[in-house]
Amino acid sequence: MELNGRRELSIERIGLVPRHDLRILEGTLQSLIEAAAQDTHREDYVLARLTDSGALLDAMTKLRTAYPNALSIERPQFAGKLAGLEGGRDHRRVGMQELFSGFTRR
Repeated sequence: MELNGRRELSIERIGLVPRHDLRILEGTLQSLIEAAAQDTHREDYVLARLTDSGALLDAMTKLRTAYPNALSIERPQFAGKLAGLEGGRDHRRVGMQELFSGFTRR
């Protein structure tokens, strides 16, 4: 954007091309890491939806050994369970009263 001496504005549009695609991968942490060896697009930005049911130690560090541009990990099977909500329910769409109630019921 440029403003000249006569207060006329000129705009030049420049197309932006992302360096990498954004992908969502789903599976166990171990299966995603193993599949990365054959993945020709390992440099893509990755959101991983992990299906592991147990505890995972340092999952993001392990994922980034296979996918260096990993951005986030989701564990949908645990969504809401910590606040006493049924699985899969979005905690951001629940009122404060219900969230507080979920914590105090235990």
